[in-house]
Amino acid sequence: MRMYERTECQYHPGRPARKAKGLCQTCYARIKRNTDPKWREMAKAANKRYRLKYPEVEKAHAAKYRKTPGGKRARFRQHLKERYGLTEEQYQQMRNQQHNKCALCDKKVQLFVDHCHATGRIRGLLCRRCNHWLGWFENCPTTIEKTKVYLEMSWK
Repeated sequence: MRMYERTECQYHPGRPARKAKGLCQTCYARIKRNTDPKWREMAKAANKRYRLKYPEVEKAHAAKYRKTPGGKRARFRQHLKERYGLTEEQYQQMRNQQHNKCALCDKKVQLFVDHCHATGRIRGLLCRRCNHWLGWFENCPTTIEKTKVYLEMSWK
């Protein structure tokens, strides 16, 4: 029986190295996962089996992630893409063109994508109130005039 000399991991001093690689088991697995396509496919399959076996764990993890800033931003990007065909960069460009203000009332509040329901065409960004009231015209006469200009401008 041949004895291997026990060495330490080059990245984690104190952890025993795996054979002659000079890496601990964690480092070795990380490198294999990032470089070996077969290993990657095997890991994906194992993760999928786990998610199917324990769906409640996956649901709890997804719910927790959705509440994080990264999860909210990812959900917003997905919403823009699926609903309006917009990227986040296009949305930001529209915000900048409108100086981060509602196109009708000029308030600096959270802006929502306004689109024509008949054609799906995006007209601009509006605050929640103006977006809801666009078809109702329950506002002051100046807003009605601004709405008229806004709609005429969107058809040019």
